[in-house]
Amino acid sequence: MTDLELGWLIGVIETDGAIYPETRGFPGEHDRPRRVALEVENADEAMMERVASYLQTAPPRRLEQHPNAAGNWTKATFRVRLRGERAAKIYRQLLPHFMPVTVERVTSTFARASVPI
Repeated sequence: MTDLELGWLIGVIETDGAIYPETRGFPGEHDRPRRVALEVENADEAMMERVASYLQTAPPRRLEQHPNAAGNWTKATFRVRLRGERAAKIYRQLLPHFMPVTVERVTSTFARASVPI
């Protein structure tokens, strides 16, 4: 990946993505965060195919339209999601390039959840 492509990917993750501690299991005592998840969602299918390519993961999943809280229909969107050690590894590689506020927010969230990144 070139520096330009890396910068583009970081910008997309900063604006349309999320890095969070994901839970798995049943609600209650088993419903505690256990692994890293990295997710990007956008309505532009071609852009999301590029994100999937850069992250070397499966093609984006199409999420169908649905009514929002105001009763209006949303556009269909496309999602790319990574979980576990692959997501953590990518986050660690991109960490020096994220905005400081993003680094602080993600780091503190994972510290509170006791999930290593």
